[in-house]
Amino acid sequence: MQEVILPFVAGFLAALFFRESTIALLHAAGVVDPAGYSTVPFLPLGISEFIVNALWSAVFGILMARLLRVSPERTAPWVAARWYSAASC
Repeated sequence: MQEVILPFVAGFLAALFFRESTIALLHAAGVVDPAGYSTVPFLPLGISEFIVNALWSAVFGILMARLLRVSPERTAPWVAARWYSAASC
């Protein structure tokens, strides 16, 4: 159960605190048009768009946690990701 709940909460909170606040700051600086924390209702569900975005981020958080599982037999996936990003620069 912890393999699902922790990534879900992490993805949900990351969307609220990082994604939406970054969009709000970029909007305040005049870089992007849409403002963060959009309260426009999402039509099929009737809840705010930023909540729907946070829920989707939570689902993707679960997926990412499943894909990047670390086992004793494998090296940590972020080590390879760091080498890849360093090599691509």
